[in-house]
Amino acid sequence: MATGVGMAARMRMMRARGTRGRPDASAPWLGIAQLWTIRAMARQLMSATEMSHPLMGMEEALQLVGLPESTVIKDRRTALRLVRRRLAAIERQKPSLDFALFHNLERLGRMIGLGAAEKQILAFATLSQARPEIAAPLAAFKSGTTTDLARALTGVLQLEEADAVRALQRNGALVATGLVRQTDEERPWQQSPLQVMQGLDRILMDEHSDDASLVAQFARRAPQPALTADDFPHVREQLELLCTVLRNARKSGDAGFNVLIYGAPGT
Repeated sequence: MATGVGMAARMRMMRARGTRGRPDASAPWLGIAQLWTIRAMARQLMSATEMSHPLMGMEEALQLVGLPESTVIKDRRTALRLVRRRLAAIERQKPSLDFALFHNLERLGRMIGLGAAEKQILAFATLSQARPEIAAPLAAFKSGTTTDLARALTGVLQLEEADAVRALQRNGALVATGLVRQTDEERPWQQSPLQVMQGLDRILMDEHSDDASLVAQFARRAPQPALTADDFPHVREQLELLCTVLRNARKSGDAGFNVLIYGAPGT
């Protein structure tokens, strides 16, 4: 356990930096934020060595989950016991997901085909961008690979590791669309290892009446096409053939009819 002048100086420095303050107890996201944060704390404490204390400097995260700042003065085993006791209490409360963020994620998931793990990871990334202290315990973990990060998220979000790995792959919906990106190893030590598209956290945390209202915040409807077949005289023969084949496929009710268009841009 760290003692003496060094610890006292560290505590003074922590207080001097100031904190965001305890969030409103009525905030709808508070329960799930507390659960994820304290799970990450428990993970960090269990993986720490006897001489290290991974909660040092996480006074905002401690305040979020309802633990005293003095928890960081305790030895690692005592701190872990306090964290586990608080974790059990939060889990018994069964935090609600009935609020704007998860409603919007259900809508977005339907529109772009997000799976359960992808929605959970996007929810975590969104909340931790809005309230960085949520990710502080996880952010202290320096992930070398996507698999490492997925493994860390598995315990926090209660996901299957394989599902978390797939959700974070570059060709997956989250990363390919730019909704989420993994920050690099040079990030500030308390910055979340995941970031969402700029402004997306605000959009997803707001109430939206329907799918169109949500999508209108970060996309726009394409104008109605004005071109006709007469604008493509250089492919008239191929176009007539294509239309004939498509008409026949529609009449016969064929499923899975495909047309391959290839060539340079503009083809």
